[in-house]
Amino acid sequence: MARLFIFAVGGTGARVLRSLTMLLAAGMQLPNCDQVIPVLVDPDTQNGDVTRTVDLLKRYKRIHDALYQDGQHPKNEGFFSQDLTTLAQLNTSGVEGLRDSFVYDFGGINQSFKDFLHYN
Repeated sequence: MARLFIFAVGGTGARVLRSLTMLLAAGMQLPNCDQVIPVLVDPDTQNGDVTRTVDLLKRYKRIHDALYQDGQHPKNEGFFSQDLTTLAQLNTSGVEGLRDSFVYDFGGINQSFKDFLHYN
């Protein structure tokens, strides 16, 4: 099973991922790819671009699951055919702590990188 991990960093990465999601919704096929795992990386939890992209990814996932889970539609054909998966859904080892979200959780870090490194 071929997997494609897409790391979208910051607001610009979120906008690129949103565009890719719209292309996938329109039926674009990714060759030799069974699962797409988008990971948004942005410590700014209030970023509007990230929020809009997460909402779009959740909607895409709900539509995909509604269309393709029952087996009535052939896999990898048509609109919304590409499977999107979160990191938590890939976790088969039982490791706790991964949220079932498309956004990487920084664990409550809300300080600057300089302060995190204790740089003077």
